[in-house]
Amino acid sequence: MRYVSVALVCLIIGFSSFSVYAGPLCTYQARISEQDKYNSNDESLLQGKKVSTAIAAAIIRQDRANYHEFDKRDAEDEDDCVFADKGNRAELEKRLTKHSIDKSVLRQIIFDNPLIRVKVYADSISITILLEESE
Repeated sequence: MRYVSVALVCLIIGFSSFSVYAGPLCTYQARISEQDKYNSNDESLLQGKKVSTAIAAAIIRQDRANYHEFDKRDAEDEDDCVFADKGNRAELEKRLTKHSIDKSVLRQIIFDNPLIRVKVYADSISITILLEESE
């Protein structure tokens, strides 16, 4: 338990690249909906038909801002361990922008309303699209 606490402190202080604990610090799911595709000034984060890691990262960051700061939550949104802090949300976007994300995942985040699973590690973040069962 001590290792988890130390790793969590490293993450909160700025996502230190020093990883004490190899597993995820926390895992959450979130519905990426249309409200997540607009910033707090109600400006679209989309850039026409453009697909980029930066756009998807901005959308995921806005999802967390909507959850923590603006109380705009989707039914499937879950709490996370670090993104209540605005600085940590900025770091989330920065880290996601620097990583290679599969184009099909980017397209779904940008143009659809997928349910995603986010795993937060001390030195990285993993995004997975969750498949939904047909009704």
